[in-house]
Amino acid sequence: MKKVLLSCLLGLNFILIAQVPTNSLSAYYPFNNNTLDYVGARHGVSAGTPLYGTDRWGAANACYDVVDNSNHIMLPNDYWIYGDYSISAWVKIKQTESYPRLYDFSNGYCTDNVLGKLSHSGNGCPSIEYLLTGQTGSYYMSNTPLSINTWYHLVFISSGLQMSIYVNNVLIGTYTGNYMPQNVFRTSNKIGGSNAPLQDDTQAFIDDFRLYDRAITPEEVTQLFNEPENPNPVSVIENNELITHLSISPNPATSQLSVDFMSSSNKSATFQIYDNIGKLISVQKMETLIGQNKIVINTESFANGFYYLSISSEDKIKNMKFVKN
Repeated sequence: MKKVLLSCLLGLNFILIAQVPTNSLSAYYPFNNNTLDYVGARHGVSAGTPLYGTDRWGAANACYDVVDNSNHIMLPNDYWIYGDYSISAWVKIKQTESYPRLYDFSNGYCTDNVLGKLSHSGNGCPSIEYLLTGQTGSYYMSNTPLSINTWYHLVFISSGLQMSIYVNNVLIGTYTGNYMPQNVFRTSNKIGGSNAPLQDDTQAFIDDFRLYDRAITPEEVTQLFNEPENPNPVSVIENNELITHLSISPNPATSQLSVDFMSSSNKSATFQIYDNIGKLISVQKMETLIGQNKIVINTESFANGFYYLSISSEDKIKNMKFVKN
């Protein structure tokens, strides 16, 4: 369970954790009896029956229970990771056989895989990898084995060509490879699941899974490791009941972004776009009509990268992330 402060960061609604980094936090899954993304709308779906377990604080139904590859968490198709990234999660493994995954973002087996393993060939040592195709890629296999039935805080960081792994706030190794994750649209994205054809089933409890679109600092690793407990978390996920059935296209955008949505009332809505460090880039307003609505936003002058679209009306906010190429 997580200590939260209700706030609005960079014009976007987030769940904020006391002294936990939120800059460039692009997805967060607390797994409090659901697989929702508490940053945006990239919600997870269980591949089978969703199961939940007791978290590191002793709270029931407050972490995800992966029993094998049949109930891992599937994430939407998206430009999830390219260049620098960091993934932080709490994990309690139940077995170390084969090559169990904490995460695997890819377009299938050995095709632009960005992955973190909880064990390599049954050795119980976490590893961070990026595969362009086949055996071409960068790999760092640590030599620090994890014990079963023990909670660990794991952080996987890719910074340029450098790959690092932290276990319980300790840097256990760094490796400089030859490749970094490329800017590609990935269609097979999983937490606790594998894209390999082998029997790489994960058996573990997973909690507080966070993805950052940058390499976080050692100080921020410490902040995540020391995240406090709170028995009464508050969710502020997409609380806009006025704007529904929202879609944006094209994504990636080039010269313009088309926003299509349904409105339940004739009200004024504000459309704001923020870059990845929270700078306000664009503001447009329109009077919505009951039913289908559309607004086109000019993105031709935007630099390439990630952006957040924030739609607000009557103090309610709905957020979406998009890419400008």
